[in-house]
Amino acid sequence: MVQDSPSRKQDLFIIRLPDGMRERIRHAADQNNRSMNAEIVATLEEKYPEPSHWVSLAKVLEIRDRTLAKMGPDEIAKLQAAIGELIDTFAAATGPSGAGSANHDER
Repeated sequence: MVQDSPSRKQDLFIIRLPDGMRERIRHAADQNNRSMNAEIVATLEEKYPEPSHWVSLAKVLEIRDRTLAKMGPDEIAKLQAAIGELIDTFAAATGPSGAGSANHDER
């Protein structure tokens, strides 16, 4: 019976390689002292890195700016109040170490 190892629970993706590529991958893996699978994953990680949190933050800020530009002063005031309430709730839930300034106008 096959053991349920962690690698068996990862995504399996079967590909067809052009002639000679398997040997090139094997050679690179040997040179880098790793398995062919590890070599392929390392190469893919270089080409397709995890998205940066800063890129995600930049996108959120861009959406925020576009949304705020469409809102009137009353809507913005309501949004600021709601955000203040969320911050207070979070601070209360995280205890004294998570408590921040109660003055939300300084943000």
